[in-house]
Amino acid sequence: MEQIEKPLKIDRRPMWLILADRTMHYQVFAGLIILCTVLFQLKPPQGLSVEATTP
Repeated sequence: MEQIEKPLKIDRRPMWLILADRTMHYQVFAGLIILCTVLFQLKPPQGLSVEATTP
């Protein structure tokens, strides 16, 4: 039995949308790393100790 080749599907979306769709997982991962980096760089509020003990 002869196999019939299906024609290639042409993606008609804009290039930026294709790139955003294909790199979404990397964007989310990079955003989480940036968020964690920013949060770890923040200073604790005034009056709180790093040891978390009451004065």
